[in-house]
Amino acid sequence: MERAPWCWLCMTPSPLIEGLSEPAYYHCPRCQLIFIDRKYLPDGDKERRIYELHENTWENAGYVRMLTRFLDETVHPFIQPPGRALDFGSGPGPVLAGLMMQCGFSVTCYDPYFSPDSKWEQSQYDVITTTEVLEHLHHPAREFSRLFRLLTPGGILAVMTQHHDDHDFSTWWYRRDPTHVCFYALETLRWIAGHWGFLLRKVGNGKYAVLQKPSSA
Repeated sequence: MERAPWCWLCMTPSPLIEGLSEPAYYHCPRCQLIFIDRKYLPDGDKERRIYELHENTWENAGYVRMLTRFLDETVHPFIQPPGRALDFGSGPGPVLAGLMMQCGFSVTCYDPYFSPDSKWEQSQYDVITTTEVLEHLHHPAREFSRLFRLLTPGGILAVMTQHHDDHDFSTWWYRRDPTHVCFYALETLRWIAGHWGFLLRKVGNGKYAVLQKPSSA
């Protein structure tokens, strides 16, 4: 019998989700992460082509409203400008960075395809935002370790990603995007907070979360 693959976060053997057509997914019994079989991971060229199709621009009023609400829900209640912010996975049109700059934050953008400057890792940040990013990560454990290190004591990681425990995974539209390769539940966020030493300050609307680095860290 083939051994179950290790969870991408907590390294627990994770069984296959039965009854799904390709691609194949595994569900971790410990942290509840759902992740795709690695043979189905998209390559960089395919990822970039799909990202370039997104209409995440200032001209998209609905997108701007969504990001404004995200900031109102996850950033403004916890961190006030001025301060340093990192938009992690900023995409081809960094609208969120612009909104944060309008509020008075000093913002750095990082995206492996559209803003790949490595100097972003040479600073620390009071706010790190990841909007519709975590579900794309091929190595989430590595990225959470890096983001925790880059936060100042008391700084926050503000997250937007759809939570799978609010949906029937077999019919969920969110998994139809071929660049969405791992999916988080409330229990996943709790595990992340406990493992990396975050405080889970807020979870809301089935897609928001705020994780705070302790002030004494």
